[in-house]
Parts: sequence; structure tokens; C-alpha cells
Amino acid sequence: MKLGNGDLIKGFNAVSDTHMTYPQIRQTVKHAVACIDCHDPATMQLRVTRPAFIEGIRALKASQGIPDYDVNTMATRQEMRSYVCGQCAAAFE
Repeated sequence: MKLGNGDLIKGFNAVSDTHMTYPQIRQTVKHAVACIDCHDPATMQLRVTRPAFIEGIRALKASQGIPDYDVNTMATRQEMRSYVCGQCAAAFE
């Protein structure tokens, strides 16, 4: 968010386009993971916030014939329960 001036996708693109190292990226955040990553602060509903994971699931669903898939509005409850954990697990592989 910080690198994208509040825009998550722009921040992700800034990291990707500049080929920042993990230590450089880590300097831009106070905590790598927090409750807000998986829970909407207003409603506490589960949500996915990691841009790479969002794009990856969108591509997967497109390959299955589901175009323009929005993980946060179209996932089943069980899928969302898996996705919120998967978004961080995928980042650390």
C-alpha cells in the first residue's frame, strides 16, 4: 500500500517492476502479517489482500472457464477459508 500511495496493485507493480529485494521491501512495512491481511477491519469478514495471489487465482479460474474471477466476491466460504491462509503460505515458498 505504501509503495502504491494507497493502491495495493500499484504497490505490487512497483515492487515487481523495480525488482526490489526482500530486505528492501521489508523496510517499507512495520509488520509483515497482521489481522487486517485476512479480515476486513469494518466487518471482520475474510478477505484476500495479496496481489500475486489474487492474480494467480484469477488466472487459474480463467483456465477453468471462469473469466474475470474476483476472489473476494466470488469464492465460496470454504474456498475463502483456504485462500486466506494460502495467500501467506504462497508468499513464503
